[in-house]
Amino acid sequence: MRYSMQDFTMFDYVKVLKMCRENKEESSPIPWDLKVDPYVYLTTDCKTFAMELDEVIVGYAIFFYREHHHYGKVIAIQDVMYVSPEHRGLASIKFIKFIESSLKELNVEGIIQTTTTKKDISKLLERLDYKPVAVEYFKEI
Repeated sequence: MRYSMQDFTMFDYVKVLKMCRENKEESSPIPWDLKVDPYVYLTTDCKTFAMELDEVIVGYAIFFYREHHHYGKVIAIQDVMYVSPEHRGLASIKFIKFIESSLKELNVEGIIQTTTTKKDISKLLERLDYKPVAVEYFKEI
């Protein structure tokens, strides 16, 4: 398994777009239609992480990072993260730890990870010393 981090580019986005669309049914309880354009404007302070096996992406994550207006620290906020079902377990734990160490090298001081109610990874995050800090609700209007 190979793990990598790079600046976000449209090329990276296109590589993971198919996987994003495939996993939305498993991951999100909210219907969504992924838009590319906003990422073009949000690429400053944004990193893409990939988990590859034999040059095939089997997991990905996108994090934005900057000084947080509430915490006064550089915080990385997960936008998306997904690991294909057959590669979950130890490889996905190593992927999260790779993300953490890579972000730390960028002087990130804290990480906000999210999980969905449809595919809840709270127990995994808590085992990795993440603390629950908020509960989000969504209502379509």
